[in-house]
Amino acid sequence: MKNLSLGLATLLAPALFACGSSGVPTGLEAAAPAPVLPAASAPVILDQGWTDAELATWMNTSTGSRLLPWAWAQALEQPGSTGLFFDPAYLYDVYKLPLRTLPDGLVLPRGFALNAADDTDYGITQQRWKQGQSSTEPWLGVNCSGCHSADIRYNGKAMTVNGGATLADTFLFFKTMTEALEATRDDAAKFDRFARRALGEADSAGNRTMLRASMQAIIEDRMRPLFELSKNDVAGGPGRIDATGLVLNAWQRVLHSKETTHNPTDAPTSFPALWNVPQMDHLQSSGFAPSLNLIDSNGYRFNPLFFAGDIGVVMGDFGDVVSTPFPASLSGFKSSIDFESLLSFGDLLNRLKSPAWPSDLLGTPDAALVAQGETLFDSKGCSGCHMELGRDDLETPVLTTLVPLKGENAIGTDPWMACNTYQYTMQTGDLQGMPILPEGTPSGGGIIGNRNKVADVQATAVIFIMLGQADKFLSGALNSYASGLQQTGFLPLPGESTLQLLNRLTVPGRAVTDEPQPPADKKARGQACLATDHKWLAYRARPLNGIWSTAPYLHSGSVPTLYDVLLPEAQRPKTFWTGTEQFDPARVGYLTGQSAPGNSFLMDTGIDGNRNTGHNFPKEGLSDAERKALVEYLKTL
Repeated sequence: MKNLSLGLATLLAPALFACGSSGVPTGLEAAAPAPVLPAASAPVILDQGWTDAELATWMNTSTGSRLLPWAWAQALEQPGSTGLFFDPAYLYDVYKLPLRTLPDGLVLPRGFALNAADDTDYGITQQRWKQGQSSTEPWLGVNCSGCHSADIRYNGKAMTVNGGATLADTFLFFKTMTEALEATRDDAAKFDRFARRALGEADSAGNRTMLRASMQAIIEDRMRPLFELSKNDVAGGPGRIDATGLVLNAWQRVLHSKETTHNPTDAPTSFPALWNVPQMDHLQSSGFAPSLNLIDSNGYRFNPLFFAGDIGVVMGDFGDVVSTPFPASLSGFKSSIDFESLLSFGDLLNRLKSPAWPSDLLGTPDAALVAQGETLFDSKGCSGCHMELGRDDLETPVLTTLVPLKGENAIGTDPWMACNTYQYTMQTGDLQGMPILPEGTPSGGGIIGNRNKVADVQATAVIFIMLGQADKFLSGALNSYASGLQQTGFLPLPGESTLQLLNRLTVPGRAVTDEPQPPADKKARGQACLATDHKWLAYRARPLNGIWSTAPYLHSGSVPTLYDVLLPEAQRPKTFWTGTEQFDPARVGYLTGQSAPGNSFLMDTGIDGNRNTGHNFPKEGLSDAERKALVEYLKTL
């Protein structure tokens, strides 16, 4: 699959975002001068074990996401304005999207990459908006670095943490981009300007008709349904999004659900740090994704369940998956998802170290307090849940602790991410009658009925996506990974048909499952969740390497600093402002005052989905001196 670095973008289309350009092609109305990027827009990249080439792969490689045609991205205006939507200053100021300037002068948000794969076998992104259009028209998409990189600023200095947690307001970006497309479709003057930019020399009445039809398809068949299914009353704000809920809802469109189900994305979470994750026995914050590390024939560590999870992520990040019903599905689902890129990203994460506290930028931790905090970490029971791991240790298997939502030692944090993942259902569309694969999903196996938990359906759908590119593993460049996928049931064994694979993995004796929808009333849904016993209804306690760089805290990002996490829940901030990259090295987190530059969102922890309760450990509490010592020690992990 052919991927293009964003550094090649100027070869593909006019560089509307290049520094010093007018932003508008010749012949159109003049635009404002190119924006001046924020001071310190090129932070120091902290050493986390990657070479410059590996960092470039992380930043620039497409994983198969196809969000918007590149020509449209360059032409699209902001809703309610003639300014360009992808104006770098607008993206930074409104959505907190960190910017980078490529060697050719192109300025784009970090984590955006071009995908120019042949779209012949694709679905919704096989759009034609002009006569004679190539099947390799480039699309702009997002990759892992867009959500899992963070910039931290202090005292006029800046640093980038790779594999960390972005402060971008990604949900607002996708939602407003959809509104911009709708405004362009519905406003004659906007559409005229958009068409002239997007079509260039191919601008004609016929091509404008094709362009409008293509835009309508993207809006109504892709973007709008996702936001309608996901409507909720809990705003995420900078650095938080209900990514799991959005992925679960995206399957309804991909699998052609015969009736749609409103599953509100009302459990926004912070983006989890990715270092050491390939070593962990559970991959997600709520522990719903188990892990399995294997060694391939070249000696590389390969985690097929991590890889399967990434497939679901790319699908949710606007990858193009073409689902088909049985029996056509036995040959697998065609998709834009780039397996080679995903495996290269997985290999990068195998070598990603947590960021060491940068004493030259943030000040040296107090040695006496560090020693005291290290003793407290053990004596107060912190090490009982949070395994200690050396920063350079990228091999030792990590046994995470799953702390349940209920019981004597309940975690007490906001339950909604875990509850929604376990509870949400969908009409199963193309997968009705297929086995639930693999065992370990909420229903524990069986046959997919008319309605199932989305997590049941997702596990099977991911396998069908893998089957769609099975040839790449069984006989192509990726064949060294085939044995690992066969061991875990993702690919047929030698000589085995797809039907035999499905029969082998089906739990015998289980009837067709047909799940009821969870209660529509949120209070009743919560009561049903907390009355249930299931291993998914828990949150994972992981090693705290690099914890200093991952504010705000708890899985829901509801506590602003490490110091606040160690306070009794009644004393934690009830509200605080988010969006700034300005750091507080004493309390360890971002500044929370409304006056801090970039702070634009008021986080209200009194709202379900935002609760800052829980993690009341140790039960006997801490003195202020003990909290300060623990914070000082946590800086050094």
